[in-house]
Amino acid sequence: MKPLVTQKTINLYQKYIGQLYSDLKKTTPIRVVGSSSESRCGNCVYDIRGRRSSGKYNSSGPSPFEGICPVCGGKGVVTVDGSVDIYIPYRWLDPSKNEADAILVSKLGDVKLRYLEAKGVLTVSPDIFAKLSAAVRFEVEGLKMVLASPQTKRGLKNDYVFRMILKTEG
Repeated sequence: MKPLVTQKTINLYQKYIGQLYSDLKKTTPIRVVGSSSESRCGNCVYDIRGRRSSGKYNSSGPSPFEGICPVCGGKGVVTVDGSVDIYIPYRWLDPSKNEADAILVSKLGDVKLRYLEAKGVLTVSPDIFAKLSAAVRFEVEGLKMVLASPQTKRGLKNDYVFRMILKTEG
């Protein structure tokens, strides 16, 4: 009697399950670099005329002081970093070893660049997708990257299956 599942099928299954486990173990974050913005310091009284700190504690801030505000350094404003780290599985696309990757990379454009596919379940606040969409760039393993194709998400409320493809800046 012929087996229902051939050894070739078993080998393929084991190869792809091994890759899945490898991808899921990644602990390196994808840094989403967003635009920085300035907002008034929450620790001191802002001097509208002088456009800087008045040098007086506002009684509701985290660090009481006399003289120069330790939060803003006397500027009256603080820079809010628009960056966030996300931890989702990703893999580097390898067109030389995987036919599906080769097809995808050929559709995306320049084959000299490095491409990365991030895919996973993203259960977070709804604003994370907005940050991903507004990102200036992404940083992965020390490489600066940009979106290579539009992001996709499928799901309900705050549970999404999310996919994005990034490419090195070139």
